[in-house]
Amino acid sequence: MASFRLFVQNEAKAEIRALPGHMRQRASRAVRALAGEPRPPASRVLDVQGVAIEVRRLRIDRWRVIYTIDSDLSEIVVYAVRKRPPYDYTDLETLLESQR
Repeated sequence: MASFRLFVQNEAKAEIRALPGHMRQRASRAVRALAGEPRPPASRVLDVQGVAIEVRRLRIDRWRVIYTIDSDLSEIVVYAVRKRPPYDYTDLETLLESQR
C-alpha cells in the first residue's frame, strides 16, 4: 500500500497538545500511523452529506480522531481530536467546510 501524506489542522494539533500525557502520546502515535494505514481496524466511515471524499473517525478509548482520506491525492487531513461523550459529531459539517 502506498504511503499517504499526512496533514494535521492547527485546531487538531492544539487538541492533541491539551490531552492528558498518556493519551497525548497514544493519539500522536495513532495520527502518525494513519500515513501508513489510513483505515485501521479501530476506524469507521462517517456519513457526511455533501463531502466528496471519505470521512472517518478513529477510536482511541473515549477519544475520537476525525479525519478525511483523499485517495486520488494520497492525502489524509486530521481535523479534530474530541472526547466522547460529550462530543456527538454535530459540528462535522462545520469542521469539513473547506472540503466542499
